[in-house]
Amino acid sequence: MGLQFFDFANFKKQVNFLVKSKGFRYGAILILVILLGIKLSASHLIYIPKSSFFDFMSHKNLRVILVSPFGKFGEQQAHRYMCLSLKKLGYSPICVYSDVLIYVISHLMDIDVCISSEQKMFCPKNSYNCLIIHWRSKQIKKRYDAILSIIPEDQVREICPEGLIIPFFFSVPATKFSDNPKARLFFGGCIWDKYRKSVVRKLYEFLDNTNYFDLYGVKNLGISSYKGCIPFGENTVLKIMEKSGITLVLHSGEHFENNIPTARIFEAAAASTVVITDRLPFIVKNFGDSVLYIDRDKSPEEIFRQIDAHMQWILSHPQEAIELARRSHEIFLQNFTLEQIMKKVMDGYKNSKEKSNSIR
Repeated sequence: MGLQFFDFANFKKQVNFLVKSKGFRYGAILILVILLGIKLSASHLIYIPKSSFFDFMSHKNLRVILVSPFGKFGEQQAHRYMCLSLKKLGYSPICVYSDVLIYVISHLMDIDVCISSEQKMFCPKNSYNCLIIHWRSKQIKKRYDAILSIIPEDQVREICPEGLIIPFFFSVPATKFSDNPKARLFFGGCIWDKYRKSVVRKLYEFLDNTNYFDLYGVKNLGISSYKGCIPFGENTVLKIMEKSGITLVLHSGEHFENNIPTARIFEAAAASTVVITDRLPFIVKNFGDSVLYIDRDKSPEEIFRQIDAHMQWILSHPQEAIELARRSHEIFLQNFTLEQIMKKVMDGYKNSKEKSNSIR
């Protein structure tokens, strides 16, 4: 993005000097308004949800910044979902993918809550700062007010002795159930790990010979069932999955090693699809027999046979398939909506403010 040449330490000194000038603050805010108003998001440095721009600028509601390095597809899509859930809860969120831009914005206006997906990203000084932990992490050197953790609490305390710990999943906002036909098999995402590169690539070839497979991803792997790359959006992925009706969910070795679910299981349930998945202990425990299972340790050909058997049952039992999808959707609504998770984050912020005010 052409930002690597910045001397960030020197840049901070310059900004600290300039922001002492009221003229600079008003002028910079005006420039920021113009830039944001002409879709700076097109440059991939910032994302502003619809209807959130004026609320964010006016501080009508609590301001929340979600920060992540540019180029991380999964994190950026997750931020779209988090923005939508925060909007539903009555807050004003934006996503920023540049340290420089985060620094400037935080010096022009108060940021109430900052949620970061990586330690290296800049944290506004007076914000309620949160860090999302995906996997087992290195020692956390910065001080965060809250840790949003997918891994167990005892593992978090080994690397971060301080701060509130909030259980977290890369989930999606609540949805209404759709009893649309369950007729096509959706599979999407990157196959970045060893297991999925060795097994799933071969599985594609078997599925490509059926008339029910739709493959989405960042690039075409020579599969005729490939439908393209799904653009970022608050509901884009869910709408496509809902239209397909059936979702294939496969986990990497890292997911199994840590018993951490991919976001796809929550998307699949939220989109009212029938779920075909491997036996990740988390899913077996929480979704039980509301989903259909395959054995990931089998050969690609055997895994295909299991998937195909499930597909034939779904296609020949349309009403039962709808009821199966309804059950996994109900489990999602009861336990795993992103609004439930983000409410805990914002409650942590409010409790922190109350304690701070009582001390004064």
